[in-house]
Amino acid sequence: MEKIMRQSYLFTGDKKLCSGCRACEFICSSCAIEMREDDEGFLFPYIDLNKCVDCGLCDRICPMNPAKTKLEIKDYKQRCFGGWPKVKGIKLAQKSATIGFSTMIARYILQCGGVVYGVKLNNEINGALHIRITTSDELILMQNSKYIQSDTGNTFLSVRKDLQDDKLVYYTGTPCQIAGLKAFLRKDYDNLLTTDLVCHGVCSKKMYREELNFWGEKYKSEISDFRFRGKGIFPYVIGGLVNFQIKTRCLGFKRRIYVPAAYSPLYYSYAYAKDSVNYNLRLSCYNCRFRNMERMGDISIGDFHGASKYHNVNFAMRQFGLSLILINSRKGESIFNELKEQINFFETEMDKAAVQPALLMEKREIPDKRKMIYDNLGVLPYKQLVHKYIFSENYFKTKNVSVLKYLIKYYLVTVLCCLHIKR
Repeated sequence: MEKIMRQSYLFTGDKKLCSGCRACEFICSSCAIEMREDDEGFLFPYIDLNKCVDCGLCDRICPMNPAKTKLEIKDYKQRCFGGWPKVKGIKLAQKSATIGFSTMIARYILQCGGVVYGVKLNNEINGALHIRITTSDELILMQNSKYIQSDTGNTFLSVRKDLQDDKLVYYTGTPCQIAGLKAFLRKDYDNLLTTDLVCHGVCSKKMYREELNFWGEKYKSEISDFRFRGKGIFPYVIGGLVNFQIKTRCLGFKRRIYVPAAYSPLYYSYAYAKDSVNYNLRLSCYNCRFRNMERMGDISIGDFHGASKYHNVNFAMRQFGLSLILINSRKGESIFNELKEQINFFETEMDKAAVQPALLMEKREIPDKRKMIYDNLGVLPYKQLVHKYIFSENYFKTKNVSVLKYLIKYYLVTVLCCLHIKR
């Protein structure tokens, strides 16, 4: 008999072929697969050969398996929208990475008696974790961006049970996580709605833990809350802030520290690195098969980068955010029609949406700095690692000047715009 060629990570050991979605772990009826954190802080599956019955199901359903040349075929013509908040939605937009459209969907699903799965930053494990919620009060746990990879935990199993119990389910995640969920379920459910995020890649929670310690030592306080994006001081267009909630040791009260995003070593390596090469992504992110317009979710949501190339980007869009909303299925169109009155929006052609870099199917080389950073992460003191491989000690002085110039220019334009509107 001809031997079956198995091409997923579990059988090749090629880390570029694993996104860590956990589909293989839960599809295994023999419980032979266990997820473990590697030296870089990313989760990978490992097979217990004593339990494995060699059925090959884990290989066949793996969404990263290179043998899967085609993605899911959908009998639906995609539509693309740009969306920005109405006045009554500004409060939600200020708490969200962009305009909070995914939160609007989640709130609607909960009002219909459904359940919602999304990601929260978990301070106890110093990482990101998918959770299940049933009330609107819990939505705040899921708001804002998390650039470290989230652990889907047992949510695939929980989603299947909810779907079999005829509950309406809304699941958000990166495209590879949505692909993993659908691969695990192995069938479509009318009561499942999914949103994939326009993803640039994910970085390691090990680096995140080192970063928390770095800032905690700098401010001589415990960081009790962390947010990657914020619009409290800097406008959306400048990239926001890294927010720290500091619990002071002496008096016990909390104070908020705002740090420009480009000052965060983790954020800088992820989004601001020179030549647009991300230094700290999971290896599979450089080999992503979902980095295109063939989306896995019913809806795709992200920042509408490059919109000004084709569209008139006004003051409100720059201040509070402009979202890219891709409708990829009839279920997606149905929910968009239910909620579109809550936002300002315009429809645009798909090729004009593809100016967003994370939607361009282009090969990304793994930068040499990535290996240097992860080889020394946890070996060198984080501050020393940052100055050696990410940015120099005088980076902050240079950045202070550029940020100051930008803010003067930006807020001068803001005042002029406001005066023009009043006239």
